[in-house]
Amino acid sequence: MSATAVVLPAHYQCPLCLDLLSSPVQLPCCRKHLCLACFEQAIQVTSTDCAFCRRRIVGFARRQSKKVDETFWAEIQAQTAGMESYTFEADRTITTAAPGELHSYYEKQIEELEQERKAREEEALAATLRFLESERGDTGEDLTATIRFLETEKERATSPQSPEHSPDGAKPVYSIFLGKKARPPLKTLKMAPKKIKKAPFKASSVKKKGWACPSCTYLNWSHITHCAMCHTRAIP
Repeated sequence: MSATAVVLPAHYQCPLCLDLLSSPVQLPCCRKHLCLACFEQAIQVTSTDCAFCRRRIVGFARRQSKKVDETFWAEIQAQTAGMESYTFEADRTITTAAPGELHSYYEKQIEELEQERKAREEEALAATLRFLESERGDTGEDLTATIRFLETEKERATSPQSPEHSPDGAKPVYSIFLGKKARPPLKTLKMAPKKIKKAPFKASSVKKKGWACPSCTYLNWSHITHCAMCHTRAIP
């Protein structure tokens, strides 16, 4: 084997660890390949979101089997068998976008998201109709009327027109919340504080007697038998 490194295609390289792909897993959203270990670590970090396009891949991440692209993995093993040194193709030169190309790409992505949203709404509507049909046993005419009613309510809910200027003059279900008159605030009851009757002050019937301390001559006005200044005991 020559000492020069073999140049491998760039799609053989994992975009996360930048090494040769091992047990490659193809993402269902942006179709990129990652190593199985890199994919599991990326799911733990990004919380079941794609690390590149940020779309949720919860169902694919929870799949226990058939994650690895076996065909691509066999191709990599066949091309790199017995290799000790290899490199990857250099990155292609960055090309600038033509005027208006980014805006077209942005509009295309917005359109795809809108189509996905409409598809989810139609699926939810179909599930609701199936539930109503199974619960009430509606006939074909009743089912058609239910579909028209749900579509009408959906248009009214998403329409920016006010109930007064609606084409058919009908008010939507939520029109009761759009009244011009504000409801008066609720009156709060104020409780008067309770008056606590205090017991009348009664002067002590025992009159205090003043006496002078024989030691420090401090005049004491109390019933204790020792001086408050020098703690000398009073003479009886």
